[in-house]
Amino acid sequence: MQFGGPGPQFLVAQLGGKVVGYNYNTIVRGLGHLARVGVHREYAGRGIGRQLCRRAIDWFNFHGVASELNTQASNPATHRLYPSLGYRRSGQFELMDRQIR
Repeated sequence: MQFGGPGPQFLVAQLGGKVVGYNYNTIVRGLGHLARVGVHREYAGRGIGRQLCRRAIDWFNFHGVASELNTQASNPATHRLYPSLGYRRSGQFELMDRQIR
C-alpha cells in the first residue's frame, strides 16, 4: 500500500465507476483526525465505510500518529462501527452554535 505525505488525505470509494463513499483525514500537530466519512445511503451496510476507515487508520499508523474522531449522537451506525475499529469514547463535549444576526 502506498501512502502520501502527512498533508490532508481524501479517499473516494467507487463501485462500477460510481462514487459511493468518501473519507477525509488530517494530521495536525502530531494527531490524526478522521474528519469525515460518508457512504451513499443506497450502499450503506456493505462495509464501504469500514474499508475507508481502515485505510485511514493504516495511513495514521504509517505516519506514527494516534487518531481521534467525533460523531453525531443521532448516528447509531457509527456507534457500532468506530468501537469495532478500536476507537473508544474519550469524553464528552457540549456542542454550541451561533446564529447569524
